[in-house]
Amino acid sequence: TISMPSLNFVLGNQAAIEMFGVKNAAEFATLAPWDLSPEQQPDGRFSVDKAKEMVEIAIREGSNFFEWMHRRLDGEDFPATVLMTKLEMAEETVLQSTVRDITSQKKMEEKMEEVRQQLEQIIELLPDATFVIDHKGEVAGRIIELANHTILVSKEGIERPIEDSAAPVLDEDGKIKGVVLVFRDFTEKKERQAKIEYLSFHDQLTGLYN
Repeated sequence: TISMPSLNFVLGNQAAIEMFGVKNAAEFATLAPWDLSPEQQPDGRFSVDKAKEMVEIAIREGSNFFEWMHRRLDGEDFPATVLMTKLEMAEETVLQSTVRDITSQKKMEEKMEEVRQQLEQIIELLPDATFVIDHKGEVAGRIIELANHTILVSKEGIERPIEDSAAPVLDEDGKIKGVVLVFRDFTEKKERQAKIEYLSFHDQLTGLYN
């Protein structure tokens, strides 16, 4: 809990004391938000200036939810989400702050970003047309399922016979968040097959049916 207008902490529960590595509630009450933050936030702004701005927003709008880089007393930085809520207590305005350490979440996001970049690199090397779409995405054309193969119809109305395959893209919870579609154009293969069939039943010189 932050008191106004001093902006010092006046109360912290046991979870807050353990999170920031302070000795006890008395020591916690001697600190301000920027005392438990690095000098600058990831966006380059000084913590003391940005913290005052976040407080002003919470006072003006009644609450404020944002991400913040905190620092334990031992010097370890950790990313967190902060929810500030304005409260009126005994004719005094205070801000109740709920802080959640999101270190594991950030690590997961970084890992997912690495996987996404690797996937993009792999897709770029594939000779076949490859799409990655989410549940709201659309493929640039219509896909027509036929008995033995699939026809991809482009926006221009051009039909191409394709071989296709699909694989789900899963999030960290194992839920499907998208699909990887791979289309292999086998127009040339189909044309060669048609030529072979033609030559099987027609004379090569005269073109007459055998």
